[in-house]
Amino acid sequence: MEVEPNAIYIVLYARHDQKFHWALCIGITTTRVLKLHAANLVGPWAFQEVEETITNSINCCIVYKLGMLDGQTTTVHVREILERIPMAIPKGSKESMFSCRVWAKEAIYKLHNARIVDCSDADKLEETLKAFGAAQLPLTEAGRGYQVIKS
Repeated sequence: MEVEPNAIYIVLYARHDQKFHWALCIGITTTRVLKLHAANLVGPWAFQEVEETITNSINCCIVYKLGMLDGQTTTVHVREILERIPMAIPKGSKESMFSCRVWAKEAIYKLHNARIVDCSDADKLEETLKAFGAAQLPLTEAGRGYQVIKS
Protein backbone atom coordinates (compact mmCIF):
# COMPACT_ATOMS: atom_id res chain seq x y z
CA MET A 1 0.00 0.00 0.00
CA GLU A 2 1.40 3.30 -1.05
CA VAL A 3 1.67 6.62 0.75
CA GLU A 4 1.36 10.07 -0.79
CA PRO A 5 4.43 12.26 -1.25
CA ASN A 6 4.20 15.32 1.06
CA ALA A 7 1.42 13.76 3.12
CA ILE A 8 1.78 13.89 6.90
CA TYR A 9 0.89 10.68 8.73
CA ILE A 10 0.70 9.40 12.26
CA VAL A 11 1.96 5.82 12.11
CA LEU A 12 1.48 3.00 14.60
CA TYR A 13 4.06 0.20 14.53
CA ALA A 14 3.22 -3.14 16.15
CA ARG A 15 5.40 -3.95 19.16
CA HIS A 16 4.09 -7.51 19.62
CA ASP A 17 2.92 -6.75 23.17
CA GLN A 18 -0.51 -5.43 22.11
CA LYS A 19 0.92 -1.89 22.18
CA PHE A 20 2.31 0.33 19.45
CA HIS A 21 5.28 2.53 18.72
CA TRP A 22 3.95 5.91 17.57
CA ALA A 23 5.70 8.09 15.00
CA LEU A 24 5.00 10.97 12.67
CA CYS A 25 5.93 10.32 9.03
CA ILE A 26 6.04 12.47 5.93
CA GLY A 27 5.73 10.84 2.52
CA ILE A 28 8.84 11.30 0.37
CA THR A 29 7.75 9.01 -2.46
CA THR A 30 4.92 6.50 -2.73
CA THR A 31 7.05 3.96 -0.83
CA ARG A 32 9.47 6.02 1.32
CA VAL A 33 8.79 8.20 4.35
CA LEU A 34 10.71 10.47 6.65
CA LYS A 35 10.05 9.03 10.13
CA LEU A 36 10.18 11.57 12.96
CA HIS A 37 9.72 10.13 16.44
CA ALA A 38 10.79 9.77 20.05
CA ALA A 39 12.85 6.65 20.62
CA ASN A 40 14.67 5.04 23.53
CA LEU A 41 16.23 1.91 22.06
CA VAL A 42 19.76 2.95 23.01
CA GLY A 43 19.61 5.11 26.11
CA PRO A 44 17.26 7.88 27.19
CA TRP A 45 14.39 9.18 25.06
CA ALA A 46 15.62 11.21 22.09
CA PHE A 47 14.25 12.73 18.90
CA GLN A 48 15.06 10.60 15.88
CA GLU A 49 14.77 11.24 12.17
CA VAL A 50 15.22 8.41 9.70
CA GLU A 51 14.13 7.62 6.16
CA GLU A 52 12.51 4.24 5.66
CA THR A 53 10.79 2.25 2.96
CA ILE A 54 7.44 1.91 4.67
CA THR A 55 6.19 -0.64 2.15
CA ASN A 56 8.92 -3.02 3.41
CA SER A 57 8.09 -2.57 7.10
CA ILE A 58 7.00 -5.80 8.77
CA ASN A 59 5.65 -4.05 11.87
CA CYS A 60 3.89 -1.03 10.35
CA CYS A 61 0.24 -1.41 11.34
CA ILE A 62 -1.71 1.87 10.87
CA VAL A 63 -0.82 4.79 8.59
CA TYR A 64 -3.28 7.59 9.33
CA LYS A 65 -3.18 10.68 7.13
CA LEU A 66 -3.28 13.93 9.09
CA GLY A 67 -2.80 16.34 6.20
CA MET A 68 -0.49 17.55 3.46
CA LEU A 69 2.50 19.84 3.32
CA ASP A 70 1.46 22.96 1.47
CA GLY A 71 3.73 24.76 -0.96
CA GLN A 72 5.23 26.90 1.82
CA THR A 73 5.74 24.28 4.56
CA THR A 74 8.67 21.91 4.13
CA THR A 75 9.88 18.81 5.90
CA VAL A 76 12.66 20.98 7.35
CA HIS A 77 10.06 23.27 8.94
CA VAL A 78 8.17 20.29 10.39
CA ARG A 79 11.38 18.77 11.72
CA GLU A 80 12.36 22.08 13.38
CA ILE A 81 9.03 22.13 15.22
CA LEU A 82 9.16 18.50 16.29
CA GLU A 83 12.79 18.31 17.38
CA ARG A 84 12.09 21.04 19.95
CA ILE A 85 9.46 18.95 21.76
CA PRO A 86 10.88 18.02 25.18
CA MET A 87 11.22 14.34 26.04
CA ALA A 88 8.95 14.83 29.04
CA ILE A 89 5.28 14.76 29.96
CA PRO A 90 3.74 18.00 28.65
CA LYS A 91 2.59 20.53 31.22
CA GLY A 92 -1.09 20.02 32.03
CA SER A 93 -1.12 16.46 30.66
CA LYS A 94 -2.98 13.64 32.39
CA GLU A 95 -0.21 11.19 31.46
CA SER A 96 1.72 9.48 34.25
CA MET A 97 4.73 8.41 32.17
CA PHE A 98 6.47 9.71 29.04
CA SER A 99 6.31 7.54 25.91
CA CYS A 100 6.45 7.80 22.14
CA ARG A 101 2.63 8.04 22.19
CA VAL A 102 2.79 11.06 24.52
CA TRP A 103 5.39 12.66 22.24
CA ALA A 104 3.32 11.95 19.12
CA LYS A 105 0.22 13.55 20.64
CA GLU A 106 2.27 16.64 21.54
CA ALA A 107 3.63 16.66 17.97
CA ILE A 108 0.06 16.71 16.65
CA TYR A 109 -0.80 19.66 18.91
CA LYS A 110 2.33 21.56 17.84
CA LEU A 111 1.60 20.99 14.15
CA HIS A 112 -2.04 21.98 14.67
CA ASN A 113 -0.98 25.20 16.41
CA ALA A 114 1.40 25.91 13.51
CA ARG A 115 -1.55 25.40 11.12
CA ILE A 116 0.19 22.52 9.38
CA VAL A 117 -2.44 19.89 10.27
CA ASP A 118 -6.04 20.25 11.37
CA CYS A 119 -6.42 18.17 14.53
CA SER A 120 -7.32 20.06 17.69
CA ASP A 121 -8.09 16.94 19.76
CA ALA A 122 -5.17 14.51 19.85
CA ASP A 123 -6.82 12.62 22.72
CA LYS A 124 -9.84 11.81 20.56
CA LEU A 125 -7.56 10.88 17.67
CA GLU A 126 -5.63 8.59 20.03
CA GLU A 127 -8.79 6.62 20.79
CA THR A 128 -9.59 6.36 17.08
CA LEU A 129 -6.08 5.15 16.29
CA LYS A 130 -6.12 2.60 19.10
CA ALA A 131 -9.37 1.16 17.70
CA PHE A 132 -7.95 0.98 14.17
CA GLY A 133 -4.76 -0.55 15.57
CA ALA A 134 -6.57 -3.21 17.58
CA ALA A 135 -8.52 -4.25 14.47
CA GLN A 136 -5.46 -4.29 12.20
CA LEU A 137 -2.92 -5.81 14.60
CA PRO A 138 -3.81 -9.50 13.99
CA LEU A 139 -3.42 -8.94 10.23
CA THR A 140 -0.10 -7.13 10.61
CA GLU A 141 1.23 -9.84 12.92
CA ALA A 142 0.15 -12.45 10.36
CA GLY A 143 2.28 -10.70 7.72
CA ARG A 144 -0.62 -9.08 5.88
CA GLY A 145 0.75 -5.52 6.00
CA TYR A 146 -0.72 -2.28 7.22
CA GLN A 147 -3.81 -0.17 6.68
CA VAL A 148 -3.69 3.35 5.22
CA ILE A 149 -6.47 5.59 6.52
CA LYS A 150 -7.22 8.98 5.06
CA SER A 151 -8.81 11.31 7.60
